[in-house]
Amino acid sequence: MNTIEDWVCSHFGLRQKNDRFDYVVSAIRYQAEQAGCADLCEYLQRLDQDPNLYGRLVEHLSVQESYFFRVPEQFAFIRDRVLPDFVSRQGAFASLRVWSAGCASGEEVYSLAILLHEARLLDRAWLLATDMSDAALAKARAGVYRPWSFRSEERWPVRQTYFSAVAHGDFVVDPCLRRRISFRRHNLLRSPYPDTESGICDLDLVLCRNVLIYFNRERAQQVVQRLQRCLAPGGWLITGPSDPLAPVVSGCETLVTPAGVLYRRRTTAEADHGTGVFSARSAKACAEPLPEPASAFCSPAQGRALPPEVHRQGRAATAVLAQSGEAPRRAPDSPPAVKVLAPSTHVGVQSPADCFEQGLQAVAAGCLDAAVTAFRKALYLDDSLIIVQLNMAAVLERLGRQDDARRACQHAYRLAASQPAGALVALVKGVTAADIMATARKQIARLEMRRG
Repeated sequence: MNTIEDWVCSHFGLRQKNDRFDYVVSAIRYQAEQAGCADLCEYLQRLDQDPNLYGRLVEHLSVQESYFFRVPEQFAFIRDRVLPDFVSRQGAFASLRVWSAGCASGEEVYSLAILLHEARLLDRAWLLATDMSDAALAKARAGVYRPWSFRSEERWPVRQTYFSAVAHGDFVVDPCLRRRISFRRHNLLRSPYPDTESGICDLDLVLCRNVLIYFNRERAQQVVQRLQRCLAPGGWLITGPSDPLAPVVSGCETLVTPAGVLYRRRTTAEADHGTGVFSARSAKACAEPLPEPASAFCSPAQGRALPPEVHRQGRAATAVLAQSGEAPRRAPDSPPAVKVLAPSTHVGVQSPADCFEQGLQAVAAGCLDAAVTAFRKALYLDDSLIIVQLNMAAVLERLGRQDDARRACQHAYRLAASQPAGALVALVKGVTAADIMATARKQIARLEMRRG
């Protein structure tokens, strides 16, 4: 049993819960019988030598479910933020490089192609779509889809414009989209990347959504960090809303947006002194597996502490850290009430402290949605603000958005865990990273219990 589990984890990185383990073992036994193997040991040995046998097991274990413009908020963010930002930085004739990692049956990469066509960027774009399943890639290359793949049609009406009806009620994608996409087999755990030979480097946009949920935490974090290394300066990495968060590599940042928590590589002008970006010369080193993280919530991102003279300013205000459904109050087992630093005195310029203060005022007034908006703006301006992340988690919980609250709380924990335990947290007085970790840990446990 342990041999089977170890093999599956090492090859697929699949997260094996108790209720999934029996299914995985049954699938392997079934495939071993179909292959005519005498026992499981023989089958596992043959898997490493026979790509076709390996592919059949992959298809049996993986779920190839997608549809066009899945998670529409993320595609809206690409349309409204990522593409205009690229054009403003690179000019009207630069080549745009995009990778759909774990493309499944192709709906995601065709959605990207439609966005690029409507933005008049498709003719100068290079789109790569990869998956570890040959069957999924074959379907993606064919570009033939059932009506169920268009279940976001009300938000993104594309079927009539970009697809033609064929036999059996199916629809085939317009060839002008299909010929712009390269489909390849690629395993996020075993194949090289960044990699100059395959072109998986210097990418302006990478989508890897609803893939990491199949991996254990350590493997998922390693994959996300390697994907970050594939980004060009100014490039974006978008993961799925349910995918686990990961630490950022040097030169990258984590941003909380209306489309979720995303990753971005800073431009050369934005990068800190000494921060390197990926280049062909460093491709081989970057492609090596990353070391295991020190803990489940480990992150190398360092919070940017405010100057001591700013910490000496400030007025009394209570951080939210509330349980749910009540007026702001100190949560049980949380640190004492903390003081928020004074907002910026520059007229017309909003600082992260301004936005945080607005969020707290909105909570006090019972305007929870406005509070979330203000906290997100603060994090957009400075994504290292742990106390803002934790307060937003508390408000999201009170709004009944349990999954969003859990993700925000986990992010706060990771940020705190990346700092020395006694480090003081920015925007508040007398609260350390260890205090935040203790509070966040209890909030996460409570939210996990509610998920049940």
